[in-house]
Amino acid sequence: LRMPHLVKNQLVFCSQGNAFLTTYKKSGPMPAIKLTTTVGNVLDPRLHPNLRYLAYTATYAKRRDIYLLDLQGGSPAVRLTYWDTGAGVDGLIGWWGESSLVFRALSNQVSLPDYRLYVLHLEDMGTLATPNRRIEQLEDLT
Repeated sequence: LRMPHLVKNQLVFCSQGNAFLTTYKKSGPMPAIKLTTTVGNVLDPRLHPNLRYLAYTATYAKRRDIYLLDLQGGSPAVRLTYWDTGAGVDGLIGWWGESSLVFRALSNQVSLPDYRLYVLHLEDMGTLATPNRRIEQLEDLT
């Protein structure tokens, strides 16, 4: 059980390179369902506040990128980033509001390794096959 994330009573976690989902209970068994395949070494699972989506990072295409899975639909996960610096996205921090994700990655603006925070804004969550998205550096949290 690695990288657990709890929203309401839903618990998502990583094990053996995959993401699993279970309903948290104080006692008794908590059977989990497997949400991903082992092909891409899944990390950083984050449930959407309304529990409809799961965002996570994976290495399906060699570099680590952010993917979004609709937990109510039967469609495959959608790749949201194509980060071409270093090994890709370094870590998914979590959801910021209803339609933005905060992540950490190497910047390509300086020659020395420099990790920065970025915000991935999803403009149209209703069409996950081709969501509009925009990425900006998170410079000021105020």
